[in-house]
Amino acid sequence: PWLPLWKSTHLIPYIHEWLLLLWLIGLWVSDATNPKDREGLGFIKVIIMTVGSMGIMTHVVALVFSDDHSILVCLYIRNQFLAVALLLCFVEFLNFLTFHHLFGPWTVIIRDLIKDLMRFLAI
Repeated sequence: PWLPLWKSTHLIPYIHEWLLLLWLIGLWVSDATNPKDREGLGFIKVIIMTVGSMGIMTHVVALVFSDDHSILVCLYIRNQFLAVALLLCFVEFLNFLTFHHLFGPWTVIIRDLIKDLMRFLAI
């Protein structure tokens, strides 16, 4: 990464973290104003928003600590939450491809990819 975690112990978010926060707020507002059906893998969007929000809250909790080691641990946990949210975003994207007219015939392959991603998440 261009901003290594072990070199940065200050808690002022960078510009990409502010953009991530705006994106999560937009997802929550969009889901609250226009709830969609939760059939199939439709619930993944709510899980993505929840896990991403847990990452943001972990960043806020890091403000309580004063020593560098605890701050780095909180930032590491935050990054793990955001990594799980990113993995689930890929699952949501693969689910979208199963309904696309061009990728529809590859539904079996795409569903196997989703299963493999879930196994990877379990490991």
